[in-house]
Amino acid sequence: MNTRGLSGTVKAAVLLCAVTIMLANAGCSPTSNTDPEEDPLTADAGPDTTVAVRSRVRLDGSRSTGGVTAYRWGFISKPPGSGATMTYNIEHPYGSFTPDSTGLYRAQLVVNAGGAGPSSDDEVMVTAVESGVPLANAGPDQMVDVGTVGTLDGSASTDSDSDPLIYSWRAINTYNLTITDEDSVYAQFVLEAPGVEEAELTVSDGTWEHTDIVEISSNPPTITSVEPIAGGIGTIITIDGTNFSSSPARDTVTVGGVQATVISVSITQITAEVPAGPYPDPSMTIKVKVSGITHGPDTAIGPPFYIAHWVQQTSAATYDLHDVDFYGGVFGIAVGAVGTVNITTSLYGPWEANDAGTEEELWGVCVIDAGQAVVVGNRGTILRTENYGDSWISQASGTTEDLWAVSFTDAAHGIAVGMDATIAVTSDSGNTWTTTWRVNGLRELLQDVEMIDVNNAWAVGGGMILRTTNGGGTWQSQAAIDPDVGQAMCFTDQSTGTIVGSAGSVIRTINGADWFDSSIDTPNQIFDVSFSDANTGVVVGGFIYRTTNGGADWYLEWDTTLDFFGVHMINSDIGFAVGHGGVIAKRTTDP
Repeated sequence: MNTRGLSGTVKAAVLLCAVTIMLANAGCSPTSNTDPEEDPLTADAGPDTTVAVRSRVRLDGSRSTGGVTAYRWGFISKPPGSGATMTYNIEHPYGSFTPDSTGLYRAQLVVNAGGAGPSSDDEVMVTAVESGVPLANAGPDQMVDVGTVGTLDGSASTDSDSDPLIYSWRAINTYNLTITDEDSVYAQFVLEAPGVEEAELTVSDGTWEHTDIVEISSNPPTITSVEPIAGGIGTIITIDGTNFSSSPARDTVTVGGVQATVISVSITQITAEVPAGPYPDPSMTIKVKVSGITHGPDTAIGPPFYIAHWVQQTSAATYDLHDVDFYGGVFGIAVGAVGTVNITTSLYGPWEANDAGTEEELWGVCVIDAGQAVVVGNRGTILRTENYGDSWISQASGTTEDLWAVSFTDAAHGIAVGMDATIAVTSDSGNTWTTTWRVNGLRELLQDVEMIDVNNAWAVGGGMILRTTNGGGTWQSQAAIDPDVGQAMCFTDQSTGTIVGSAGSVIRTINGADWFDSSIDTPNQIFDVSFSDANTGVVVGGFIYRTTNGGADWYLEWDTTLDFFGVHMINSDIGFAVGHGGVIAKRTTDP
């Protein structure tokens, strides 16, 4: 409770009319609003006043001018025997004390501008009296949640003559404190924003009136939940809690100490985007700092958020692995040099060596569904399993050319591509393959193929993008490209696709006809690309880059010394990459 002055409406024969000492808005700048070049340094300690003894007095130096940087309050004199002490903050214009004896208190304000620079002083006379005046009591200072209804309690106000009192409440110079039932002993209020505000109570007995101030502060911000609790860079998180600011400029969200982009705010909810790292540990702390809070902590700490990251898994391979594919999280195959096949039936491994009955270089794999997969490799090798790799069937491809990639849209319909512009097509689960060489007169290597459905498919290589709309019966040269670009491709539908290659080359289409550059700033080759949806994808080489906005921006997710040749994203959070020396890495949000 901060007691202010006391005033009367009686004639001059009675005590001097008291005036209100403190009118300044809490939270205003302690310095003058005037231009120091136009106004000289001048201290203003406020008007003389008369107060009730034992009621707290707040002195107001906010009218001082001249670029004030320091305020110092003290006593010139006090009534004999008084032990009153002055309190103040040098950075703020207010001082306060409680007169403990009747009589005259001469208070002095000294102001400075710029450290040890010039000073100015002024004094104010405060007379403390014992009389039949009312004494306002606005109740103890309060801390409340922003946006909730609170109660102002003036019931402790008194009048020594037991006169009936008239009550009047108001918020002091602020839009952030709303008061209703202003003429009641008990008024209602709502603190609209975090910070500190003041409510003033004036009581009158019809002759004299007296004021008191109660400070209303927001409780510290809290975080009650974060959704989701795991994800990658660019993930949109929703933070629920209390005592946030509805002004985005006042709410600072950090993930693992890195500032996030705030998207929307209210006093109980914030949405933000997980920023790029670096993150030294996958378990990151989410914090919300609300500026302007001076009472209690200004920062709320939330639960751990697990940043998606890549970790090596135990591989059964020692030779290079060229490609990897998954069906959901229940069946995965990685293939590579010297007939290497590794199989897992869990996202958590283990990866086990599998004997596919060949030592040919295996370049591509397509996992069709749970248990079924097709592998292709050198000298026209096509192998198929329908029992999770327990046994493999060698299928007649009709070619001795090396086959580099294979794609199936269902168990029956598939396409394989390879050297000398070879394309092999099946519509009966590979029992028969119809093979064409030098498609459209091309003689180069076709390096990748992607079936969208039984009719639509894409192939890339030899500086050309090929497209079929009749299941591989005929192919159209859809676009000519730099031969170094067509290393690998990924389509999420028949119109949205990405092709990658050397020196960070990335091209994209969103209409299946026009291609635009989306390259990454790296001199190194990109070996493979995988998108889980139209916006979220990764590319691999001697690094792993990721995008969450369809390739408009790429960020380095793993700067590694490993070399990766193949990648498959199961969803936006989980994926697998394989590469040199049989390395297998998993992208995960697990701790």
